[in-house]
Amino acid sequence: MKNLLRDISLVCAGLCLVAVAIISLRPHPDTSPVRSTAQRENAPNVLDQAVWGQVFTDEFSETTLDTTKWVTCYDWRVSEAGGCTNPGNQEQEWYMDNHITVGGGAATLTATREPVTITENGQSKTYSYQSGMISTGRPNTTADVKWSGTYGYYEARMKVQGGQGVWPAFWLLPTSQKWPPEIDIMELLGGRTNRILLTSHWADALGKSKEDSSTITGPDFTKGWHTYAVNWQPGRIDWYIDGRMAKSVHSKNVSSEPMEIILNLAIGGRLPGNADSTTPFPRTAQIDYVRVYGLKLEQ
Repeated sequence: MKNLLRDISLVCAGLCLVAVAIISLRPHPDTSPVRSTAQRENAPNVLDQAVWGQVFTDEFSETTLDTTKWVTCYDWRVSEAGGCTNPGNQEQEWYMDNHITVGGGAATLTATREPVTITENGQSKTYSYQSGMISTGRPNTTADVKWSGTYGYYEARMKVQGGQGVWPAFWLLPTSQKWPPEIDIMELLGGRTNRILLTSHWADALGKSKEDSSTITGPDFTKGWHTYAVNWQPGRIDWYIDGRMAKSVHSKNVSSEPMEIILNLAIGGRLPGNADSTTPFPRTAQIDYVRVYGLKLEQ
């Protein structure tokens, strides 16, 4: 989703900010992935305790976000600016702590049409929207990650809203702070609410970024709750929507790096296009739960 190419630049108070350049998703011809679009295969039975063990979960059953598991910005958060964004992707939102709420058994990310002006590198910039995100990554570039995993079955149950430029996503990013790889479990482009993007990113032998991206057409994914998952194993990634396989990639390019979890509600950017006068606000992405299971042979 966020094709992260990073430079290091100085910011106020002598801190370092990892600047992000994002490349829009484009299919690259590559013969190494073997892809399947089998629709009838069920998700693995992760409740089989002889095979699987739960290694991470948040049911969002409290009334506040569990800060032992989550942070509310990317690893490159600018503390002085009070939030973060993904600037290289030309997104229109600024992520704010108060745009995440927990209650009623779910976490809710809320995007509003409220301009906010921030100061970064001594320069002021105004973002047209405020929104929310959660990550198991770092509260800043030098801290430890809250949680990361290598391989496993990652699942979230979500209810999202659409609209031009609305861009909810559930994805994995390497803890090394180097990009690629990346695994996008789901992305919805709000102007096309019956389509979900499923993508794997990697670097070839020359270090050039590559991706395998598929668009899955189905029902209106903004109607009701849906589950999105990947079973990420050595040399293979299987994507599932509502318990059914939507895509499978078998490749030597599948990442073996530890990954952190991100769920965010972006507004605008290169991929979905910007929000406009037709986009209703507020927009929300609700998360009923996030669960990760590992194979017991690997634990």
